Amino acid sequence: VTELSAQALKVTAVEMEQVRRQVSGLDEDQAKMRQGFDDMRLRSQAIQHQQSDSRQELRYLAHRVGGLDALGQATGELRDRAAGHEASLSALGTEVTQWRDAIAAQEGLRRDTTQLRAQVEALRSAFARAEEQQAAGVAQLRELHSRWLLPQDQQTRR
Repeated sequence: VTELSAQALKVTAVEMEQVRRQVSGLDEDQAKMRQGFDDMRLRSQAIQHQQSDSRQELRYLAHRVGGLDALGQATGELRDRAAGHEASLSALGTEVTQWRDAIAAQEGLRRDTTQLRAQVEALRSAFARAEEQQAAGVAQLRELHSRWLLPQDQQTRR
């Protein structure tokens, strides 16, 4: 009986070490996820600041474009300046493309954030299961330990 208990204790010790390693791995994964989430939050904030700047610039440009109606009446006199305006429109087109890219990037970040949230939830569930398994293992180990420490005559009575 003692050899069986010793063997069972060794097996339980090996299992506990495996659970400890798994929990340690989960802790490391959780830390990586937190760091990744913090990085994503910082990127999101940077994009929000960029969008705010873009909105201000857009308002400024919209105000400037309002003056184009007055320029439309004076087009006949200003045809020689049209080349300069073409360059401005090209720059505006580039900015609009950049805004579209920023919006697409933000949508990608939203998808990534949703995926990260799902992954974090999965990790939380896995961690909870590992804690439950660890608690069950500890209870079994205590039971084995208490049986092992009972005097020999009490064990034979059982």
